[in-house]
Amino acid sequence: MSEILEKLSPKAKQIIKLARKKKFVSNTVELPAVTLRFKDITEESFNELFDLIGFNIKQAWEIANAVLELRATNGQIGNYILSDYAQLWFNADKLRNIVRTYPDADEIITTRQLSITFDQMHCFQFINFMQRDKSYINVGMRSCDFYNNFITDMYLAYVAGRKVLYYKQKFDMNFLIGSLHVYKKDLQEFTKVVGKYVV
Repeated sequence: MSEILEKLSPKAKQIIKLARKKKFVSNTVELPAVTLRFKDITEESFNELFDLIGFNIKQAWEIANAVLELRATNGQIGNYILSDYAQLWFNADKLRNIVRTYPDADEIITTRQLSITFDQMHCFQFINFMQRDKSYINVGMRSCDFYNNFITDMYLAYVAGRKVLYYKQKFDMNFLIGSLHVYKKDLQEFTKVVGKYVV
């Protein structure tokens, strides 16, 4: 655990120390400015990640499918207000059309301009799709509840990447998360399980 905490910022370690002293009322610990990197993610990778993190796979698929099918106009599943995610797919469709109609698809997908941005209060801030030597999905998040939301958010970004770069199946996925929250009771498990992904 100490080795993994060394990867996290000094502020995160300070907050964890304060949390242990019970100076915070909240039952969560905030880890500021965390970067997570996942290599060679495919559709099959998510089964392993769901098992690793112990997340409710049924809820994740339900949310992703609702958004993917553009049923995200009203309603709520878990913590997800579906209308907040409609823009993700409208914009992914626009980018896909750019890629498909461009005379040289290999050229357009090597630009840095295939990005979706979100409004200020959205947990997602941007998702960027790049093709270099590999396919990349780079995600900036204002905030994320790790155990309740992260894997669903990751899956949404992955499916958006497949939609934009429509013939790609495998991605390196990089997340810059301004405020990652973890329940205090899960902190030790988090450092053990997720530490290898922390940059």
